Amino acid sequence: MSSPRTVPLAQTEMDLAERLDKLINSANLGVEDARAALVEANTALRAQEGRQGVLAALYQTATEIIDVHVVGQVLEAAVSRAKALLKADLGYLALYDAQSRGTRVTATVGSVSPGFGSLHVPLGIGMGGRVSQMRVPFVTADYLADERLVHLPRVDEGIRSEGIRGMVGVPLIARHQFLGALFVADRTARRYTDEDVACLQGLAALIAVALENARLFEREDAALKRTQLAYQSLNTRLAASEREASLHRRMVALVGRNGSLDELAAIVEKELGAKAGFVPTADALHDEGDGDDRRYQARVGSEQVWTLTVDASAPLTGSDRRLLERIVQAAETLLLRKGLKEIERAWRGGIALQALLSDGLTPDDAEALAEETGVDLNHPCKVFAFKAPGILPEKIAALLRGLFGPRACLIGQYSKTAMAFVLEGEGIDLLRLQEAINTLAGEPVAIGTAPCRDPLSRARQSALNAVHAAEMILALGQAGTASDLRIPPEMLLLRNAEAEDIEAFIAAALGPLNDPEHRNAGDLVATLRAYFDAGSNAVKASAALGVHYKTMAQRLERISRLTGLDFKDSQQVLRVQIALLLLGIKRPTP
Repeated sequence: MSSPRTVPLAQTEMDLAERLDKLINSANLGVEDARAALVEANTALRAQEGRQGVLAALYQTATEIIDVHVVGQVLEAAVSRAKALLKADLGYLALYDAQSRGTRVTATVGSVSPGFGSLHVPLGIGMGGRVSQMRVPFVTADYLADERLVHLPRVDEGIRSEGIRGMVGVPLIARHQFLGALFVADRTARRYTDEDVACLQGLAALIAVALENARLFEREDAALKRTQLAYQSLNTRLAASEREASLHRRMVALVGRNGSLDELAAIVEKELGAKAGFVPTADALHDEGDGDDRRYQARVGSEQVWTLTVDASAPLTGSDRRLLERIVQAAETLLLRKGLKEIERAWRGGIALQALLSDGLTPDDAEALAEETGVDLNHPCKVFAFKAPGILPEKIAALLRGLFGPRACLIGQYSKTAMAFVLEGEGIDLLRLQEAINTLAGEPVAIGTAPCRDPLSRARQSALNAVHAAEMILALGQAGTASDLRIPPEMLLLRNAEAEDIEAFIAAALGPLNDPEHRNAGDLVATLRAYFDAGSNAVKASAALGVHYKTMAQRLERISRLTGLDFKDSQQVLRVQIALLLLGIKRPTP
């Protein structure tokens, strides 16, 4: 059977009704005639009930798949309904693939072999290929034995793996477009009726429309999602552009009125909801980002003495980072515009420092200086001296101006050394300052310090003390390490000595105690320090060390034997004390 025979159902039922009506009204109604009429009527009624059942099933199928907008779900529901309507062993649906010119099994119900669910059948091959090529229903009672079909071993093997014999297939056509084919099959030989084919055709028509609608829905849904994504992307870019334009206007206004870096930081905090600020690079060295996408750091200006630091609560987006880059540009513009003023301020500070260290300043001069630079020399200062053998003091002084930033300080040169007078209370961390100047200078820098309680009268002496401390640090080979030295006058005799000479001096003064490998050398050195710190009082020293007085006396006697030290000889004691101080600088105790 290549196509179903059309049955005029309505006409047949009308003719039967007329014959029954005539038979009932006949005067010569025979028993046999009545019996035959009843049998025919019963058969017709049963056929009508079957057709009504099919129509009801088709209606139910339509209501089930009409609201399904996912292609896979439509296919699965349709195949399941086809198998149930024809009470078959297997149902499957194959969709047409124009590229490969064939159909591929897409959905199955009742399949038992794993490879059947993806079987590809070329046009004209087998039953699927024939239905696809002819686009009309086809029925076979025994597939593998049907000589009307073109058999391909690969396709036949798929049919054989399922044990299929009887089979019927109908095309899926919607809007004159071939979509695929719907099949039901049995694992026994079966002759399908015209009603079976008609039922499957009706179901196929519903499936084709539902499948096409699902495909259209999926395409429209995908297009809608692409449009929504494009709209969201465009809206996001528009919002970012508006934000950047607003930010640009505010930055132009801020730069035009010579605003401050703090105002720029406030813009960042408002726009990003983050903690932001411009800090001296020296203070930001320990806060470098570690790959956290919620943090941002950028050095500002040609000297890179300021650093913008940002800590956000959420990861920074590309738009956020572009905003921060503009903030950095605005900050650089502000720094450039304020450059001349800063140069003038630095020049005045340098001149004031030279005057302070040469002829001194009068109270009136100090008052004028405080108004111009913010440095009130009526208050105590801390003096810093910076020396590095390979760097000119002018360059170090330039680096210091950037490091100290707006702090109340005077920066200049004295005795071929870069100097800084910083008011107490400015919170200078010597360790951080040492790391910062080492980084900017590119090599270790010795920093000598000295207090100055009365800058107007003691500035020169404090500066000399700081310079001597820096020279001593260089002599000891400790440049680049933070050491807040207090240099006694006696040690100034060694400030021009070479490192080898200082090492020889320590070895001569301390003898075996200078050797870390010597037994108990560390304890004996600690005993000596405690003894001198206690004013050469053995009782106080023993209490400070937490040992018995006799133990203290024994240790001092042993030290005297090892070093030849006579504790009553003031010159020997001085030499040992200086050696201990030098040893402490070279080998700091933990």
